[in-house]
This record gives sequence, structure tokens and C-alpha cells, in this order.
Amino acid sequence: MKPSRHKGQLRVWKDDRGFGFIKPEDGGQEVFLHITAFKDVNRRPQVGDVISLLLRR
Repeated sequence: MKPSRHKGQLRVWKDDRGFGFIKPEDGGQEVFLHITAFKDVNRRPQVGDVISLLLRR
């Protein structure tokens, strides 16, 4: 499968555990997100952030 770029809103973030879930803008199931997916960022993710991601569907 070829990855495709999507955007989604961070719905749940458990900062103490370093993971959360994104709801894609185009619908579908929520996507698991781990803190290791963030590189060169200035701050930790927060609920409500809009995040660009690559999905393999």
C-alpha cells in the first residue's frame, strides 16, 4: 500500500504515557499516535492540535 497524507485532530493525549489518538478529518477510525512519531518539535502534543500524518490504508 502506498502511504497517503491526511490531517486529523488529536482527540486523546495521555502525556504521562506518551500516546494518544487522532480522528482523521476525512472520517474513519481513530489512529494511534506515539510520542516517538514527533521529531524536532518544540512542545508536547495537546488535545485539539491538528496533525498531518501519513496513513497506509
